Amino acid sequence: MGESFDIQNLISFGDDLISLLNSKNGFDVVSQSFDHSEALHFACDEDFNQIQESIKDCKKKTEEAYSDESARDDEIELVADELKDLKAQWASTDEKRQSLKRKERDDLRAEKKLSMYACVTKVIPEADVNDPFKISAYMVDREKRVEKFQLETNEMSAYESCNKKLPPSDHGQRERVRMDQILNKVGSYWLGQKANKQLDSVGDDINKPLPELLQEFGLPVGIFPRDATNYEFNEHTKKLTVFIPSICEVGYKDSSVLRFTTTVTGFLEKGKLADVEGMKTKLMIWVKVTSISVDSSKIHFNAGVKKSRRRDAYEVLRDGVEIDKF
Repeated sequence: MGESFDIQNLISFGDDLISLLNSKNGFDVVSQSFDHSEALHFACDEDFNQIQESIKDCKKKTEEAYSDESARDDEIELVADELKDLKAQWASTDEKRQSLKRKERDDLRAEKKLSMYACVTKVIPEADVNDPFKISAYMVDREKRVEKFQLETNEMSAYESCNKKLPPSDHGQRERVRMDQILNKVGSYWLGQKANKQLDSVGDDINKPLPELLQEFGLPVGIFPRDATNYEFNEHTKKLTVFIPSICEVGYKDSSVLRFTTTVTGFLEKGKLADVEGMKTKLMIWVKVTSISVDSSKIHFNAGVKKSRRRDAYEVLRDGVEIDKF
């Protein structure tokens, strides 16, 4: 039954097709449909080509954008390198400036020692950079007469220099006695030179002002109160111990506050005070500061969390306000 139904349908479709082909209007409809199909296919090809061109333009623009971004990255990296070089130059210049200040201070100290020695002994030493074993000096007597003398210290001991006697001469006993006095003072001067090395080491233990020490390590001077003038600093371990007269708080112009106990310790590094003990700062509550570090414009307090503040607020010494407890 099913096969009969399919054959009948097929015969019916065949008859309709024959009728359509015999009809002129039906043939025209098929022809028009074919033309429309060709036109549609052509339009699709045009649209496809345009889309392909658009995709190529997008790819080209994307590649150019990536190229520009890469160039900008190279420029940024170049600027970063230049900034790093400038920072290194600044650090080198600052180190030279500090070294020059230390040299000027040492020269002034030596000049004062020389002046004091000359006042006491009436002997004005003269340095000989070409021969460290040669001692030259000028002896000034009460009548302001000046007489130069020198000794070869590598040929005699300090004791021999002090007790050296010149052979008799035509100048008489007075001149020999006077020369003995001179030589005795020269021997004392030579011993004094050796002792001065010890004095210099003692002089180095005399603390420079705390703000000056902080500046040498690139730290702001205001991280301690103004009256924190007494401190100890170990050159080898870099441990700093600052003594403060009383427990106090210091307020800064950015509204931040630091609290100090009577003894604050830490270890100095370039641009950093590490392992801090005896200092707190106010966040939501008072918390202990464990380290302080700086960059060109910020100061960073590590107090459990890192709190950054404006560096210029800490560049000025400020008075502490005494409080009851730390």
